[in-house]
Amino acid sequence: MENRAEFEALVEQRLGATAAEHVDWSNPRVVCTAADFTRYDLAAAGMSHHRIDMVVYRRYADDLVTLELAASVAGGCGALSGRRPELARPVSVNRRTVTDVLAQASSEIRGLYEELDARLLDLGEGHSVPLQHYVAYRRRRNFA
Repeated sequence: MENRAEFEALVEQRLGATAAEHVDWSNPRVVCTAADFTRYDLAAAGMSHHRIDMVVYRRYADDLVTLELAASVAGGCGALSGRRPELARPVSVNRRTVTDVLAQASSEIRGLYEELDARLLDLGEGHSVPLQHYVAYRRRRNFA
């Protein structure tokens, strides 16, 4: 909205005066395109009062590009951040972490885990992140 005049001038220059007159400013939308977004980017998008679509691109060879919608925030301050207290999850009584569970698991279960871990990591470009209750396999976001 702060760059409305510049945007309309660009539309007029590229598409003509008629197109510039028909730009609908009633519900502006921002589309951010990047190779990746962090959780901080997503949190910042949630603080906006406007609709923000975050699109991740990936380039393959010289002639192929894919676009994936990573997040879409409807707008309104705090749209992505903060939960209502009544929706908060109860605190877990079980204090064992995933590392503790794997350390105490039988050799058969550890072998299965290691095989699964290797196969998921072989899918390419991903990495594993051991969290408190599970191991997350991520590319741009969790996939397993």
